[in-house]
Amino acid sequence: MERFIPLHRDSEITIRLKILHTMKVKVFDYRGLVIDKGIVKIGRDNFSMEKRISNGVVSFRLPPGVYRLSVILDGRIIASTDLEILGDREVELATIFTSFFFPFIPLVLLVASTISSLLLGKPNLHSALTIASISLLVFSMVSPVWSFYGKKDNYKVTSNIFLLPPLYIILKESEFLVCGEIANLPGEFYLALWLVSAMIMVQIFLLIANSRLRKIQMSLACIAIISLAILLLYLVLHLSIGTFLGTVQGKGFVDMTMPDGEMIHLLSKWGFGTSFFSLFASLLLTFLDFIILKFRGAVPRSTTSDHSRKGS
Repeated sequence: MERFIPLHRDSEITIRLKILHTMKVKVFDYRGLVIDKGIVKIGRDNFSMEKRISNGVVSFRLPPGVYRLSVILDGRIIASTDLEILGDREVELATIFTSFFFPFIPLVLLVASTISSLLLGKPNLHSALTIASISLLVFSMVSPVWSFYGKKDNYKVTSNIFLLPPLYIILKESEFLVCGEIANLPGEFYLALWLVSAMIMVQIFLLIANSRLRKIQMSLACIAIISLAILLLYLVLHLSIGTFLGTVQGKGFVDMTMPDGEMIHLLSKWGFGTSFFSLFASLLLTFLDFIILKFRGAVPRSTTSDHSRKGS
């Protein structure tokens, strides 16, 4: 668009251009999964704008400045933080929203597997150990493998590392603000977590296959895979978390910058999460199953009796 303005000699003119920047907000729950519902509200002074979340993303065109951004779901603020816009910007915002079904996945699997075992065949110790081991493996993939918790007065920080999807989520809360972020760690860190997840999936497949075959060699393979997964996970946590906290598991005071800009000296504790211990429990059950199979010769009694009848 062109516009011509006639000017007299020795006259002055002031031109003000309103600059707008694009801010793209990606919204996640506390596990790093995309939230596809709710409202994102942004504003400052007497200005306010809100948009509905679509496929976990909301975009705004705004002039430079500092804004208060809030994520609202079912009338509740699940994230709120202050952002400065100086140019086009993309923000990944984790919230305190929790998908209700995740904690129940292992329980549902355990119940379904138990019912299937009762309906399809005669229950035995081998089947029970296999079902329990698989349930623990599934639980390890949806629960935190490492956790951090720090608190002082109205300030609180909660961090969790998950295997599926492999993410490190940090949630920070102050008196009026609460927001989270996905930690920007080296790609090798997340690649290693993907590898551990893949090993667990292979382990689940082998356990399901061996529930019928009952092979000692396959049980040994299961023990080897889960042991390697635990070892790799420990090394990854030691090399990453141990770098800035000193140890993978411990407690002490940690300095954190909170959403309101304050630097707080938090009394904190951190260490392995329920996922890590679930992997250990699954390893113990798999080893126990191996001992039982070896003691019984890895051959079902019904098969042994059939051979003896044919021989007679």
